[in-house]
Amino acid sequence: MNAPRSFLTAGQAAKETKKAKSTITSAIKSGRLSASKGENGQYIIDPAELFRVFPPKKQNASNENDTGQIERDATPKPNTENTLKIKELELELKFERQESSRLQHQVNDMADERNHWRTQASQLALTHQPIKQQAEEEGATSQSIKKTSPIVWVLLGAISFCAVLAFALFVSDPQLFKSWF
Repeated sequence: MNAPRSFLTAGQAAKETKKAKSTITSAIKSGRLSASKGENGQYIIDPAELFRVFPPKKQNASNENDTGQIERDATPKPNTENTLKIKELELELKFERQESSRLQHQVNDMADERNHWRTQASQLALTHQPIKQQAEEEGATSQSIKKTSPIVWVLLGAISFCAVLAFALFVSDPQLFKSWF
């Protein structure tokens, strides 16, 4: 028994939408396209339901040949939105490249400055070598400094702090300092 005229079989639906029959049946099996089975086991598809899922393909469109394939020499229409986005991205890329170049120059300048200071520090270290050797030759002074107890250093620091504090008080208010004596 044939399907009613207002309904389509899977093969007819494939022809109407220019899709493969397997695409139509896969859509039915996945639930994307509603259909029922007729008495003979064929799918019966409502055209409105079919065209909801697969819009109909127009015949003899301006850039299609007789087989329905798009001609290779068809000129695409210019897309203003994409053109503007491309220009925006090109400007952004240009800015990022300039920024990258500026930062690279800054890194190079800092490396040059670091090398300059390293060279200067090396030269100063070399020129002060005799003073260090002379101190080592004297020995007694450097040995006594090395052997000085940490407590002595703390006491010397405390005394120095008190002296600085007294001087600051004297400078800020000489009358206060005189009242102590």
